[in-house]
Order: sequence, then C-alpha cells, then structure tokens
Amino acid sequence: MRKWQTPAGLFAVSVLAVAARALRFPLVFVGDGGVVLRLDESQYHARRALYTFENFPRVLDHDPYINFPQGADVPWPPLHDFALGAAARLLVDAPESVPVVLAWAPVILAVLTTWAVYGIARCVAPAGVALGASAIFALLGASTNFSDLGMPDHHATVALLGSVLLGVHAYALRGDVGNRRLRVLQVVLILTRLSLLLSWHGSLMYLALAEVPATLLLAASSRRPALALQAGGCLVTAALLVPAVLHWPPGVGGPYSSIELSWLHVLSLLAVAAAAGAALLAESIRKDLSGRQRVLACSAGGLLAAGLVAALPGPREGLLHALAYFGGDERWIAANLENQPLFRSNFSLSARSLYGSFVYLIPGVPLILLARARDPRLRAPALLLAAWSGVLATLAVLQARYASDFAPSAAVGFALLLYSAGEWLRKRGLGGRWAALAAPLAGLLLMVPLLRIQLQSASFVLENLGDAARGEDPALATAEGTLLRFGTLVGEATPATSGFLDPDARPEYGIIAYPIMGHVFQWVSRRPTPADTFGPYLLDSNLADTQRFYGLRDEAEALSLARDLRARYVVSADLNPRDPSRIGHRLYHGDGQSPRASERLNHFRLVTEGPVGGRSVAGLAGRPPRKIPYKLFEIVEGALLRVHTRAGGDVIAEVPLKSPAGREFLYRAWARADAGGEALLRVPYSTDPVAPVHARGPYTLRSAGRTTSLDVAETDVLEGRIIELTLRPPD
Repeated sequence: MRKWQTPAGLFAVSVLAVAARALRFPLVFVGDGGVVLRLDESQYHARRALYTFENFPRVLDHDPYINFPQGADVPWPPLHDFALGAAARLLVDAPESVPVVLAWAPVILAVLTTWAVYGIARCVAPAGVALGASAIFALLGASTNFSDLGMPDHHATVALLGSVLLGVHAYALRGDVGNRRLRVLQVVLILTRLSLLLSWHGSLMYLALAEVPATLLLAASSRRPALALQAGGCLVTAALLVPAVLHWPPGVGGPYSSIELSWLHVLSLLAVAAAAGAALLAESIRKDLSGRQRVLACSAGGLLAAGLVAALPGPREGLLHALAYFGGDERWIAANLENQPLFRSNFSLSARSLYGSFVYLIPGVPLILLARARDPRLRAPALLLAAWSGVLATLAVLQARYASDFAPSAAVGFALLLYSAGEWLRKRGLGGRWAALAAPLAGLLLMVPLLRIQLQSASFVLENLGDAARGEDPALATAEGTLLRFGTLVGEATPATSGFLDPDARPEYGIIAYPIMGHVFQWVSRRPTPADTFGPYLLDSNLADTQRFYGLRDEAEALSLARDLRARYVVSADLNPRDPSRIGHRLYHGDGQSPRASERLNHFRLVTEGPVGGRSVAGLAGRPPRKIPYKLFEIVEGALLRVHTRAGGDVIAEVPLKSPAGREFLYRAWARADAGGEALLRVPYSTDPVAPVHARGPYTLRSAGRTTSLDVAETDVLEGRIIELTLRPPD
C-alpha cells in the first residue's frame, strides 16, 4: 500500500465507526436538554463522573445513594469514572452539559480501539488486511452494542485498554524490536496494565490472557533483555498498584477479591514477575538452555508462585470466586441475560446480531492465527493472539457477555480468514483482480445481518423523527428515554434528599425500585435506592429485601420492610408475578385498591405516574405495552376516619382523583360498623392539592341512608390523625 492509503483508510474506518454508533442520535439527544443514557451501570458511571466534575480531583469512593440506607463503598475501581469526569471538566463548564460528554465518550473510545485493532493486525498481517480488521471491528454488533452513543459504561474503555495491551505485547514479541524500543514499550505496558486494573474489576482475566503467554513466549525466544523488562514491568505495576489497594476499601470479596480491586491483583503481577525471574535465573545458571527448557523454568517459577498464593486461604477463596464468575455459577451473573450461551441468547444478544454471519467463522479465528505462526517472523505474536482469541472465543460462545471482549481479536481473525481465502483462490488460478475483490465481497456478505440491523435502526430513528415533528416526545420511543422522563417526574414530585454530591451527608429517605431501575433514580431523580444492578458487589441484603417486597401479600409486613429500608416511596411497574394478592401487582394494576376491604392497601397513595405512551422495561421481559408504564406511590400513615353510624351498617368513603397522565379515578374505602355503631376507615389521600395525583373534590361518605362531604388535610394524612364523623340513620 502507498503511504497515504493507510491514514486515509484509518480515517474512513473512523468515520464508519462513528456513523455506526451515532445512528441513534435523535433518540439520545431528545430535546429540553435531555440526554438518554443506557440502562444498567451506565447511569451510575454518569453519577460518579459528575461527582468528579463537581469536586475535581476527588472520586466518589463511598456513596450513600447505593445500598440505602446503609450506603456502600463503590465496588468499581475509580479510573474510568474519574477520566470521564476529568474530560467533562476539560470540555464543558456547566454540569448540565456533562451528559453530552458522557454520551459521546464511548464513540470516541471505539474509534481509538479501531486504530488499536489495526495495530494488532499489523503484527501478523499486511496493512490491507489490518485495515479490513479495523473495519470489521467498527461494524461488529459485539462492539457497537457496548460502545454505542449514550453508553458510558466501562466496556468501551476496557476494549481500548485490552486492545492496547494485546497490541503492544504482540509488537514487543517481534524479533526485530530493539532494546531501546522495548523499554519504551514496557513503559506503555505499565501504564496500560495500571489503567486496566484501575478501570475494571474483571481485569485479572486480561492480565492472565496477555501476561502469561507473553512471558512464556519471551522465555522461549531467549531474549533476556525483553524478559527482564517484562519482569521489571510487572514489579513496577504491582508497586504502583499498592497505594490504590491500600486506599480502596475491601469489597464483598474481601481483601483478596477477584471481582474488586484487591491484593490478589498485586499478587498476580508478582507471580508473573516470578515466572519471568525464574527463566532468567535458570539461564544465568546454565547458558546453553534450549527454548523448551527456558519455558519449563518459567512455568515452574510461575506455578510455584501461584501455588504459594493459592495456599493462603484469602487468595484461594478469591480465585475460587473468580472461577465461579467465569463459569457463570455466581448467583447474580447466572440470572443475567448476558450469561446465556451465544447461540441461545435473546435477540438483542443473539449470535448473528453480535457477529453477523462471521459468527460461523469463530472456530477458525485461533486456527488461522496458529497457521500464521508457521512463519518464523510472525511466530511469537501469532501464538500470543491465538492463545488470547482461543480463550475468549470459547468464553464468548459459552456466555454472550464475553462477546465484547472477543471482538477486537475476532475482527483480526475474521480479516485473516478472508485474506487467506483470497490467497487460496489466487493460487488456484483466479485472476489477481478477482482474487483481490473476493475478500472484501465475502466480508460484505458476512456483514449483511449486521447491516440489516443498522438499516432497521436507521428506519426506526427516521420513524421517530417523523413522530417528533408531529410534536411527540422522542424520548418515549425507547425504554431508556421513558425512564428518563419518569425519573424526572419522580424528582419533581418528591422532596430533595441530601448527599447527592456530599458523601458525608445522610439522605432523609429512599425509594424502593426494581433493581434494573435503581441507577436511574440515583442519577436522574437524585434519590437513593436500596438496590440496583450492582447486585452481589454490595454486602447487605437490600437487594433480596427489595425483590421480596414486591412479592409480599401482607401490608403490615411490607410496611415493616419499608421502614427497615427507610423508604418513603415505592415505584411500581408491570414487572410483578401475575398474582393479584401480591403487593407489587396490587399497586400497579389496582392503585392499591381492592373490592375486598381486607386486601385494600391503606398506607400507599399514588403520587405520580407516566409518561403516557412510553415504553416500559417490562417489554424487555415480554410483557405487553401499557398506556401507563410506571407509577410512584408514597407510604403514608393515613388519616383515620372514625364514623359513628348504625350498628352493623356499611360506611363508604370516596374521593375523585386525577393524575398528571390525565387519568381520572375514584379512591374508594369501605368498612362495616361494629356492634357499638363505630366504623374505622383509613384513607391515604388528602383533599389538599399537594401532589401531581390530587383530589378533584372532597370525600363523599355514605352510610345508613345519609351522605356527607369531608375535606381531609395533608397533615391529617401524614400524621395519622383521627377524624370523627357521625352518620346516624334519619329519624
């Protein structure tokens, strides 16, 4: 290729990467300053980045808004969120603009990753093939799904850092790299390792996949300076990591956790250094060692160090937890859709939506890289890439959540397979021009399922642009946008809580919400929740208590649990078991009411609901769409109406209500008087206009043939005051 073609090609690939990820622009930037961020942890990363923006250079390490009311140490290492907050501080002035930076961050990181993929491929393939690998990565759903516009989760950062780690190791393994350049590369490796460890709690996997085979290959090559630099680089990385581990509090897995930054990460780096050191020591004792003998010495040193680590109870438990995590046995992971096998996952994570028809070439990726190792000039980097891709390909097929991790090396393997097929055709007599076109044409055909998804996405966006032109809210086209609007409604309908940007403050109350929505209310509404998608990374039982709350049948038990969680509000949606006796079902489907007095909820009043016509996350679980996707209830003491009437007579109290969604309905309570003619009715609604859902008039009470009107003050409801009434039968 000519010199100008490579930068031109990378520029074209960069444009392609941005275009593939920015198709949803109108659904992310929805007007009124609203920026729709993806569900799951994206919204929590946004909260943490905003904290750094406002309190630079501090990071949020203990958050009273998660695991409420206890709060919790944040289980994520700080660098990813710190970098987002620092970038926002550099680029914008107002906090309101921070979400714009966060929305674009994954797209920029994905562009940088396409360049890193090019660098990886160049270690084992010509420049044209490397550009093809970069283009394939730019369009793979396994990449776009996790680096889309509006998704400031860790995936894009991890993909970039992992690709840099792999690419630098592959380049350093080439035999023509001098010692001076190796020293520069080791500095890059130290910074990359450290960045990975400080950005993602699963980084032990990348360290194992990169450092172990790279160290063994260096030992086999008898490149003492490179091996010494590898040992020293791991030691320096471990030393730089120590202050962070000392500062960061132990998480749910303890001081040797495999799923949080811990001493296990430091010990793992020391084990790699010990393996390299063992090979160096063996060669210094005996100069004529063969490559196989050096590898055996390196392996013995590493296994000895790993054995010593595993012999200690703490590290051993951390390693066992890591095996459970990778095997999908961990309780929270096992319940996650991403844990499904690649060929059995739901459509949004299906094999063809992640890899297109390239998915059928996955077994060939490590094999084609092994084939490249037959060339002595490419042997070491090709073997490293084969080991890396072989493990990640297996993990991705077994569990779809590893699809993003496999995507960079998969793109390299796919491009090499296409190139090899073209070369095979050329050697069989196909003309040079046709042979040159065979690979890109085959690539386009294999990309068809992904391009079809992109076209469907573009069509969906255009359809919603038409709806927006007719005055409809574009945010309501997606589940994330609908939750943004509902989170805003919740923030407006509830009193502000302390501690959003001050981790030392104690929030006054929390909101019970389904875990999938927890981060939305923390970020959009600025209200704490007992549970969210952090799942097992928090020690307390609030996740289980939240899930149990919606399944309770007894109101007194639900109120007791809410008091334990210091919750003042409850979010309801069509995410409950289809059992009318359950609290969650009664709240959403019946507004807490029931024809049977014994099943009526007396302490829950509807505060707000909506947005009308939005898309509920219940749709992700296959539930049919409903006009009102979400409801917010307040837990109140309720005013107690003590009505004196005819013995054994029924007393009915009704009040007309109207919600901001335009829905009008009656709240109806009834009770039967005892032998002394006294009936007790507890009502949760006042007739003061204090909430979005408000009374349209006074209560109407009927008993013994008489009717009267009654106004109930807000203080009566909040303090549980007794209101005396007399409805005697007429003489």
